[in-house]
Amino acid sequence: KNIKKIPEKLSLLFLREDKPEVAVALTQSDLDNFENILRDISKGIQKGSFPACKSSACDWCDYRDLLCPEFG
Repeated sequence: KNIKKIPEKLSLLFLREDKPEVAVALTQSDLDNFENILRDISKGIQKGSFPACKSSACDWCDYRDLLCPEFG
């Protein structure tokens, strides 16, 4: 099923919290900007430019033990 319009908001629900919903509203401009950022990152990866950025997400990264200079 194709979605033909932008949702009014995107939400995450944290059911154990007093206020479980965390929501954000996005405009078409926000989505266009995000798409441009993703395209730039994709082009960099395709060219082999993939600079390491050590963070808490490293524990789940598939590249950590393969080619990441932060982990040798």
